[in-house]
Amino acid sequence: MKQLLCAALLAASLASCVTKEQPKVINPIVVDTDFVLQGNYYGGAMQWEPNDRDAMTEAQWDRLFKRVGFMNLGYIRCCIMPYFYCFGYEGDKPILLWDDMDSTKVDSRWYANSRRYMNDLYRQLQFCKDNNIDVLLGEWWKPMDPNWQQTVPVDMPKFTIELDDPRYAVQVAEMVEHLVKDKGLTCIKQFNLGNEVNLMAGVPSYGYSWEKWKKSILNLRAELDKRGLKDIKIVGPDGGYWGVDVWFNKTLTELDSVVSVIDYHWYI
Repeated sequence: MKQLLCAALLAASLASCVTKEQPKVINPIVVDTDFVLQGNYYGGAMQWEPNDRDAMTEAQWDRLFKRVGFMNLGYIRCCIMPYFYCFGYEGDKPILLWDDMDSTKVDSRWYANSRRYMNDLYRQLQFCKDNNIDVLLGEWWKPMDPNWQQTVPVDMPKFTIELDDPRYAVQVAEMVEHLVKDKGLTCIKQFNLGNEVNLMAGVPSYGYSWEKWKKSILNLRAELDKRGLKDIKIVGPDGGYWGVDVWFNKTLTELDSVVSVIDYHWYI
């Protein structure tokens, strides 16, 4: 009897669902797939650097590229550390990873980790090139702290130089030239020299100031142009939070012909 009653109630419920009059839609939403609002959508954007802590397996690379491909990106920002490709200087000449350098002169663990990191960078940038993703390449900060530890436990005999030292611009420009010309990674369209430099300038021991950053930008522009890299646009001041308006104004008035794109960070 209980089973018959349940069946009867279910049938009545279904009948009521079928026969009940649907409410009238007051403001229907219509999607016109023939109307294209933006036909040249640039794509998504994100910050993306190689893993500087651990090596990745092929399966992890495949999974990473599959996920990034799904995102349909048009633009990424990729920042690296100067210690990943430069091991100091011989006079005015930077000692660079890809040159015929004597690797026995530096910590073997530092050299091995830098080699892995740069190989991963090549691979990531090649993916960007193959998938038409434009790249804003940059450096987190200048070589400045002899006690700074790489994320792997390597005690490196690191070097420190001033932000406006001409050798720093040479080092960076040769790195960009190596990536664009030697490796053919023409996805690199822009470069920014330093992360949130206005905040870095708030700590005197870091060696940042408006005048030093301005000089470093002028140095970099000259070195890039000298290497036939005039198409690489400089982005700045890469300001963050407090006091960024001052740096914006100075960039617009004093570096207008050099800094092509203004950028800043705001976290929400």
